Amino acid sequence: MQPAPDRLAPRAALWRLVARYHREERRMAARLAHCQRELATAEAASAWAIEAPPTARAVLLARCDALQRSCDDLAVDLAHLRLALAGARAEIEARPRLLATAG
Repeated sequence: MQPAPDRLAPRAALWRLVARYHREERRMAARLAHCQRELATAEAASAWAIEAPPTARAVLLARCDALQRSCDDLAVDLAHLRLALAGARAEIEARPRLLATAG
């Protein structure tokens, strides 16, 4: 006779996944906030560079563009991570119901 399946193992694995997602979410949100601060600083510098030579302005604008792309990419990645976190939480909430109907 086979042993009874461990019904808590999938739930525990999901909780570990949620904890990992939370840690990654905090790190990613901090990186995004840092990138946004850098972008604000670069935009302020480019606004004050009206009298600067065209090459200097071009460098500042290129820096702003690169930072904006980085911020956008981080924001998209953070949104995907938050969706995955919500999905893992929904799976945990559904787990007891699934186990009750499966047994």
